[in-house]
Amino acid sequence: MHHGDVSPEIAKGLLALKKRLAAAKIASSRLDETINLAVWNIREFGKVHRTIPAIHYIAEILGQFDLIAMVELRKDLSDLGKVLWFLGPTWDVVYSDWIDDPGGNDERVAFLFDRRAVTFNGLAAEIDAPRTAKAKEYLAELSFWRAPYMASFRSGNFDFILIATHTRWGDSIEARRAELQLLADWIDTRFASDFVEDHDLVVMGDFNIPKLDDTLFKALTSRGLMIPECLRILKVGDRVAYLSFNNNQLLEGYYGAPLIRAVVMPLNVRLQPAELSAILNHAEPRILFFETDFASSVEQLRA
Repeated sequence: MHHGDVSPEIAKGLLALKKRLAAAKIASSRLDETINLAVWNIREFGKVHRTIPAIHYIAEILGQFDLIAMVELRKDLSDLGKVLWFLGPTWDVVYSDWIDDPGGNDERVAFLFDRRAVTFNGLAAEIDAPRTAKAKEYLAELSFWRAPYMASFRSGNFDFILIATHTRWGDSIEARRAELQLLADWIDTRFASDFVEDHDLVVMGDFNIPKLDDTLFKALTSRGLMIPECLRILKVGDRVAYLSFNNNQLLEGYYGAPLIRAVVMPLNVRLQPAELSAILNHAEPRILFFETDFASSVEQLRA
């Protein structure tokens, strides 16, 4: 983090924010072992310039993570540039173009990432709705109001693709359901191809889905996207502990737990059972996921 020389008021605000972040128990990532993923709808970010204190605070929050999908980023990127300056020289960003109509709302999608933990693999593209021939043109029957954005990344030896989206709002639940279904269908078709860059996929964003048992969530998950079943037992605020190396199951947890407003709690794989026991007893997670490599350690924890 590169806050530089700040006023006493900003310093006081940063100290208060750090206390709040510490209370939230956002676990630190471990280079070459884990990454912290997040998605953040920073409302109308870039439409009206944030104050300098606000930019500092936004940067401080973003810096708790390694890879962040940012939705509702507007066409003016000057505030984003200030945030990147405070985050420091190891941070980078890829972002989409904006859509210049009321449906698109002048919005972009961006992926911010710390190159010490995550590298960009080269794919960055907006998702277009499928087209059919109409006379001499190829036109979509249904459109995304704000095009989902996808990019490929690597962390350690793990390659994966992120898709981030800000699903349409408005009074029509059916229109929103249709857009979510369109995204699910597109993913199902594209990822069945032999030429897709990778099959490890995380879909994240502001879906405007109020609950997990309605038609909107069913549309999004109708083609195989899922929250791991064991995470459904969790309640808002429950902690989910992971004792795992970097793999796709860990990545699913990073995305799935926040979707149901649970808190991800990765554990350092280098800790001894006594140290793990102290952390678990203090944090009281609802559930612990672990790899078979750590089965003996978990048995000692149960003893």
